[in-house]
Amino acid sequence: MKPLDIAAGLGVLLCWGLNFPIAKIGMAELPPLTMIGLRYALTVIVLAPALRWPRGRFGLVALIAIALGGFHFPLMFGGIAGVDAAVSSIVMQAQAPFAVILAILILGERMTFARLAGLALAFAGIALLAGAPTDESSLIHIAMLVASAFAWAVASLLIKRLTDIGVFQLNAWVAVLAIPQVVVATAVFETGQLTAIAEAGWRGWGTVIFLALGGTVVGWGGMSYLLRRHPVSRVTPITLAIPVIGVAAAVWILDEPLTWLRAIAGLLTLAGVAVVMFAPQPRAAQ
Repeated sequence: MKPLDIAAGLGVLLCWGLNFPIAKIGMAELPPLTMIGLRYALTVIVLAPALRWPRGRFGLVALIAIALGGFHFPLMFGGIAGVDAAVSSIVMQAQAPFAVILAILILGERMTFARLAGLALAFAGIALLAGAPTDESSLIHIAMLVASAFAWAVASLLIKRLTDIGVFQLNAWVAVLAIPQVVVATAVFETGQLTAIAEAGWRGWGTVIFLALGGTVVGWGGMSYLLRRHPVSRVTPITLAIPVIGVAAAVWILDEPLTWLRAIAGLLTLAGVAVVMFAPQPRAAQ
């Protein structure tokens, strides 16, 4: 990968890894779906200059907005509400194998032995990280996170097909089309939204700002940039290192305990991701 590609990957890791503990802080003041709606509203404001009509591609953009705004983010933040930050950052890594499997089945991408070994090493680290959660987690909320991970994998393949639309143009339209979906969802599943918004303090609004600028502009912008330049099966495993960032941030921000098991698991995960990122690509993918 080029230096700019590596920088984009690191930006994705940092912003998405911090998503989990910061989202937990924000949910103390704002309901999950309401927080997502505010995030998208701010995203539209920030990316308004990029909001140009995607000629001939609106249908595909709409499908991406449904996968992300209708399923991925509502399910992810709904799941985070019932699971501690460390566990949620681990479970969400199901998105990588989902994306690789879909890329093999649909796009015909190939995997080398080295990259398969890297995936195995990274998953070994994730398995260790998942071995000792600090709190009991709701199985329903874990299932929501797994479903969210699958929706992310679907969106990643759809984004791979959009080579003629700018990264920020895509994210601006996803935000516009996601807002009505989230509004309907929050009206059905949440109550007291207006009161929560009126009473929210710096934690709630700070979370919204971080999710919009970090999670969407930097995170999804960087991921969209990488997906257009590299095979899906090479890019998505980068997200396997997100639990390392998530667990470290949970220890620092939420005062969750850091054990030797989690430290070793984090190193294994990072090592596996490094192998996947820097191993030679198969000839067909090149």
